Amino acid sequence: MVLTSAIWSFDTCGCIIEYEWDTEQDEASRVHRARVIIKDCGLHGKTKDKHDHFGVVLKENQRKNTSLAMIEEEEPTMLPSDCEWSFDEKRNLHIKLKRALAADKKARVQEKLDAKHGQGKAVID
Repeated sequence: MVLTSAIWSFDTCGCIIEYEWDTEQDEASRVHRARVIIKDCGLHGKTKDKHDHFGVVLKENQRKNTSLAMIEEEEPTMLPSDCEWSFDEKRNLHIKLKRALAADKKARVQEKLDAKHGQGKAVID
């Protein structure tokens, strides 16, 4: 077993987490685990376990990434830099587009977001 670690500063909150993985494991089956919570944004530290903390932050980051991919799929010229995102107190993702998206495309993306994440869990404002 050869453990490697990295520090991840999330763009969905202020958490900074050092995580590790075994480089001898195949990438497809590799598990990333929290090693140290360097900084807690104040919202995720309510979890008592560093692995739970990492898991919650990771899921939020993945929801943001998946949501942006759905927007780009519908409008290929839309870039991540054309979007701003934030989470409300209930940890629902809000996406603000800096560029206009046609109403029909916006509706299709919102339907996909609701189907993937649940009603209101990722919203284009």
